[in-house]
Amino acid sequence: MNPTGKYTILKVKLTNWDTNRFLMYLSRYLRISRKRITYCGTKDKRGITTQYFCVNSEIQPERIGIKDAEILDSFRTDRMLNLGDSRSLVVHPASTTHRQLGPDDLAAVGITPDMIRLSLGLEHIDDLLEDLDQALAVAHRA
Repeated sequence: MNPTGKYTILKVKLTNWDTNRFLMYLSRYLRISRKRITYCGTKDKRGITTQYFCVNSEIQPERIGIKDAEILDSFRTDRMLNLGDSRSLVVHPASTTHRQLGPDDLAAVGITPDMIRLSLGLEHIDDLLEDLDQALAVAHRA
């Protein structure tokens, strides 16, 4: 873990919060612009879910005390995570989003050395499948 990274990643369990309302509240709570927070997924207030938020600020998560929002985990990194982006991407988590973790920590969160994460964006499904077929054909030949 990089204790001095520019970005703080929060894993938050939300109860009785919809994502947009929580983002607005969190940005006011932290006294930062809403544009400095990215996130993965959305939820309505009826559900209970765990979401990731990337805050472009060196905050102290242990000091966040928001009712019905439990900080389950946090870490700092020098690279902004692509949470909630509209572009498709293929990521090797062990060397990108979770590169600060050692082998034991990677295993503890379920990330294997050969794992590849697909994050699908807004492209048409036919284009995505064609791109994926081409990439897998190249990887298979290697």
